[in-house]
Amino acid sequence: MTNYIGLKTEKAAEVAAAALIAMTFLAIFAFGYAHNTVLENYMNNTIHWQLPLLEIGAWCIIVVLDALVAVALCRFFHTVDQSLAYWLGGLRLLYTLVLACAVAVLGHAYSLIFISSDASDRVLTQIAQFDRIWSIGLIIFGLHLILVGRVAMKAAFFPKWLAYLIVIAGFCYAMVHGLHQLAPNFAMLANQLEKILSLPMTAAEIGLALWLWLKGRKINSVN
Repeated sequence: MTNYIGLKTEKAAEVAAAALIAMTFLAIFAFGYAHNTVLENYMNNTIHWQLPLLEIGAWCIIVVLDALVAVALCRFFHTVDQSLAYWLGGLRLLYTLVLACAVAVLGHAYSLIFISSDASDRVLTQIAQFDRIWSIGLIIFGLHLILVGRVAMKAAFFPKWLAYLIVIAGFCYAMVHGLHQLAPNFAMLANQLEKILSLPMTAAEIGLALWLWLKGRKINSVN
C-alpha cells in the first residue's frame, strides 16, 4: 500500500514509530531529569554548562522528530481519510512550532545564566514562560491526538481499543493544559488531574508507537 506521494505506508509507520520511541527517551531525559536538575542547581548556585546544553540539545532533537512524526502520521493515515490526515499532520506541525518557540525561550534563559550575574529574575521568568508556551502547545497536541484517534477508528486494520485510548489521551491533554491556561486559579487541580491522567496519556502514546512498529509497518501483510 502506498500513499499519495508514493511513500509506502509501512515505511511511514516505521518512521513514526522510531521517532515516537526516541522522543519518549529524550523527553524522560530533557524534562524528567535535566530540566528540574538544572533549575535546582541554579537555585543552589551549583550549575555547570554541560547539563543545560544537553537539555537544549535533547529538546532540539525532539522538535525535529516531532516534525517527522507529523509528516509520517499524515502519510500513514492518508489512505483512510485524506482530510483528517492533513488536519492531524497540520496540528502536529503547529504544536512543533510552538514547542520550538518554547525551546528558544528556554535556551535564552539558560544563556543568561552564564553571561549575566544579576539576571536571576529574568532567568526564572523565562523558564516559567517556557512552561506556559509549552502548555499552550500541549493543548494543540491534545487536539492532534483526538484526530489521530478519530481517523484510527475509521481504519479496519487499527485496534479500536487503542484508537479510543488515543482520543481519551487527547481530551486529557486538552483539558489539563486548558485549565492551566484559562483557569490559573485552579492550577493545583490541574496538577492533580495531570498526575491522575498521566497513565492513559502516556499509555496512548507508547501504545501507538509500539503498534506502529510491531503492526503498522507490516500493514501490507495484515490487509
